[in-house]
Amino acid sequence: MRKLCYLFAVMLLAACETDSYDKGTGENSLTMGDLMTAHANSDKAIDYVTTDNDEKLILSQPVTAKWITTADSTYRAVAYYNRLGDGKAEIVSIGLVPTIVPVDSVKKVITDPITFESLWTSKNKKYLNLSIWLKVGNTSIEDAHHTIGLLRTDITTAPDGRTTTHLTLLHSQGDVPEKYSTQYFLSIPHDSILTDSVRVTIETYSGRMEKQVGW
Repeated sequence: MRKLCYLFAVMLLAACETDSYDKGTGENSLTMGDLMTAHANSDKAIDYVTTDNDEKLILSQPVTAKWITTADSTYRAVAYYNRLGDGKAEIVSIGLVPTIVPVDSVKKVITDPITFESLWTSKNKKYLNLSIWLKVGNTSIEDAHHTIGLLRTDITTAPDGRTTTHLTLLHSQGDVPEKYSTQYFLSIPHDSILTDSVRVTIETYSGRMEKQVGW
């Protein structure tokens, strides 16, 4: 499965939640969580973000992260942030969201089960997003990791002329123990799916399911 996208350093939104945030009080009570596009400046620090509403927010303090490897570039990210007014924001925490482009073939189709949460189109219609839960756990195996991707299996046309791309979610549990579940986000660029809608087949712990979304 060399063509699949490895899930490294994907941020878990729930990991940033605190009791005060859950109750809506305390220092994080106004913190928002969103998927977005983050811009890294010439110093490899995020200086502004663009939400999926195409709203640009300038950061009051640039933020650095290990996954920023290229200056003057953009990254798909998920973040907790506070709005400061006048188009400015303060980042509480931010993490990389993998972007996956569907492929037309793989050497071996592996569909180990996951827990599906949601599939939706970003409001600016630039990304198709997935929220899933993967089973994880500590292991002494050094190279243990999940592998995930999307296989394009068909493109169909309805009587009304609308077209649908059919995808299968590929997932290899690898050597990762299945002890508890962790939430992950994935984004698929819309320009990699040149049809009116997409239908994704997903193997879950409750059985095979299909989810469709259009735009």
